[in-house]
Amino acid sequence: MWEVMMQEKPFKNYLNERSIDYAIAHDGKRPEPIPTSPPQTLQIPSNSRASDEMFSRWISLMMTCWDQDFHKRPFFDEIFHEMEQMHSIHSSLQ
Repeated sequence: MWEVMMQEKPFKNYLNERSIDYAIAHDGKRPEPIPTSPPQTLQIPSNSRASDEMFSRWISLMMTCWDQDFHKRPFFDEIFHEMEQMHSIHSSLQ
């Protein structure tokens, strides 16, 4: 989700996938920065309550998926449901 939002590869300063795996699994690293407003790449109309809600939900879902405790991460059907909700919000902005 971070890569889609930021339109760049996360962990670009790491040498290889093994070092990324280690940083995530053992050090709890996650991609940075976490934006505080929607990047232009998301193409969310700005200055609306619905766009703020959609962006907030996107960040919340992304952070939940990254939870260090895998028991707290959502199941795919929960992710799918949340993305359907965000799609509905996005559609209402068009």
